[in-house]
Amino acid sequence: LMEPFRPLVDARISEYLWQEGFSESFEIDTEFRGWIAGFLLQKITYEGKSITVQNAIEKVVRTFRRAITENKTTLYQPWTQRNSKWDG
Repeated sequence: LMEPFRPLVDARISEYLWQEGFSESFEIDTEFRGWIAGFLLQKITYEGKSITVQNAIEKVVRTFRRAITENKTTLYQPWTQRNSKWDG
């Protein structure tokens, strides 16, 4: 369920390293955790609408749960990042 969102996290980390530079003494601290969590507020397109990543995750999980409980795989609406090597 969460793997399609991984490129967003990877891009966020790459952005951080580009801005701050990579250091051998790099540590994951409270400031970094807060910054990286900001990806949840990024806007993405899901089902033709621009929504936050957080809202998209919630919607994906809801559709998955509904597909399982109603035994109808067509109800599951995963998010895919269009125009990327991860699409598909």
